Amino acid sequence: MYHNDVIPDLQTEEDKKNITRLQDLVDKLQMKVKSYKRQAEEAVSIILKTTHSENVTQYKTSFDFHVVNHTGGAGQHSPVQVQEGAA
Repeated sequence: MYHNDVIPDLQTEEDKKNITRLQDLVDKLQMKVKSYKRQAEEAVSIILKTTHSENVTQYKTSFDFHVVNHTGGAGQHSPVQVQEGAA
């Protein structure tokens, strides 16, 4: 009967070790997930800043182009005069 008493104790110890190993793996995976999430958020932030900057530059370029073509000057802002009766 001694043999039967030892087997449950060994199994219990092995289970405890396995649970500890699994918990360590869970902790490591959670840290990786947090790291990947932070990296993804940083990448999105960079993309949004870049897209915003490109949009501003594109708008400014387009605006400057229209100002030059409609005012006859390089960046001189003059009011557009509307003549009465002109359609």
